[in-house]
Amino acid sequence: MAVSKKSWDQIFLSTVSKVFSLKTDEDALLIQTILLLFDNESFNDGFFQKGKEWIFVRKTFFERAELIVITTNDQGKINAIEFRHEDNMPEYSSRAAGEKLASEKIELKIPENDSLKILSHLSSGIDYHFTIKEKLFPELKTISAADFYLIELSISQSENEESFSSTMESILMDYQNQYFTTTSVENLLSSALFFKSIKPDYFIANESDAAHFEAILDVLLPVSTDQQSLKSHAKLADDIWAFTRTESFDQTHGWLVQLNDKKQIKALTNGEISETATMRLRMQDPDYKVDYGFKLINPTETNLNLKKGQGLEIKIAFSKMPVNASGAWIMTRFDGQKVGIMAATQMTSPFYEEVPPQPLSKGKHLLEYLLLMPGEDTDNTLGHIVLTINVK
Repeated sequence: MAVSKKSWDQIFLSTVSKVFSLKTDEDALLIQTILLLFDNESFNDGFFQKGKEWIFVRKTFFERAELIVITTNDQGKINAIEFRHEDNMPEYSSRAAGEKLASEKIELKIPENDSLKILSHLSSGIDYHFTIKEKLFPELKTISAADFYLIELSISQSENEESFSSTMESILMDYQNQYFTTTSVENLLSSALFFKSIKPDYFIANESDAAHFEAILDVLLPVSTDQQSLKSHAKLADDIWAFTRTESFDQTHGWLVQLNDKKQIKALTNGEISETATMRLRMQDPDYKVDYGFKLINPTETNLNLKKGQGLEIKIAFSKMPVNASGAWIMTRFDGQKVGIMAATQMTSPFYEEVPPQPLSKGKHLLEYLLLMPGEDTDNTLGHIVLTINVK
């Protein structure tokens, strides 16, 4: 639940380290990441700087905007933070919309005294213990070198003379003293630790091996009676096997398994069975080369001379399969400002757009089309078309 706007600013200021300074975009991105803990506005419109004010645009609706404004001194130390509501938001150019700092870049160090206080507080009112109930999945021994257990977590909590208790069962995976817990078999088989645990002598080299893998799925993830007829396995390519399990809205679902040159499992994923999903699986390999084919069809030139009052028709082609597999989308920028987007679960090529004559005032203009991965990283595009327009 989001913290109320009356109290969150005091809470936020009390947590800011005395050594922290807000001077760079990376500092601001860290703040933007932390703000998610208070308002959960993951679809924010980024931030921009105006003098000593850093303005974080948390939510917009037409001309209205909700802002968090942080004021700093000359050294970047935070002096104040406030929530503002703008009914008529002026034009602005923001950065890092919807972005957050990668977790590996956040250094979290809890002082030992604070850590002891937290543990003391928890232990005073909460009692918990784990129980290993039984060993699981002997069928996986042919594939994995890990051990699997059914565990139970019991929690008892006392607060204000009231007591609460709960129990939760989950799966524990133990591989070389590394552990993974989940309540879902699908999550278990999709986990990085399970992949690491796959035995090097396990192969899917032929139909018999594929049938054996399907039999293991039947034990771990049995399908319902009405879906039995859909269950199948097929070799989609020399390195890809598909194990169909269910169907929903005419779309089959199951497991895709990719093999290396030795027929060992290279990757596996659970979800839809389709050409797009197969491409998505291949694209997990950083060495796999993809041509997105993002090309301008109309106009045929990128340097244009137009008369005032004249509009423009745009036609851009792209390769649908990798674009849809990566979840890519198209941003339109006019003179450096984002003016349009094209995003869909199934993007179709070609992309059409009409540029009306109204914004094409006399002078020079830049019209850009950017093919982007999910998010708004405009520095690393999958494709970029730039048109220079001279209006006389």
